[in-house]
Amino acid sequence: SQGFLVKPYSVKEMCDRFRCGDRLLKRMRTEPNFSQWSSSRDPEGITWEYRQEKYFPLVDQLNQVNQESSATFEPEIEETTATTNGSSQGISLEPYSVKKLCDRFRCGDRLLKRMRTDPNFSQWSSSRDPEGITWEYRQGKYFPLLNHQ
Repeated sequence: SQGFLVKPYSVKEMCDRFRCGDRLLKRMRTEPNFSQWSSSRDPEGITWEYRQEKYFPLVDQLNQVNQESSATFEPEIEETTATTNGSSQGISLEPYSVKKLCDRFRCGDRLLKRMRTDPNFSQWSSSRDPEGITWEYRQGKYFPLLNHQ
């Protein structure tokens, strides 16, 4: 990435970079999926971590993070498949409209329409989803990927 220095960023710098408010950033930094969320917000897809009151880009650990996250998702997938045949919490396999997904993600339609063409859309969608479900966009609709690997 173009001359990216591994120096810590302040809250304000992160908010400018992620185009988000400081309340959202402060709430997300304590989440277990902060690294995933941060890479979905980052314009270059860089993963960040929060330590010592600062935000650090994990530039040299991108591959490692991808391996880690796929390992941590596997047990969740088995759980989801087990509940799908009866009572997954009210998520249907029906496609969602823009409006319905915006309500679910608590985001505006302009953000959703911009993100759906992004190569990280599935990662971004699972970081926005209240149940961590991954979504995909096809034929003008949004589909939940309940058995997503």
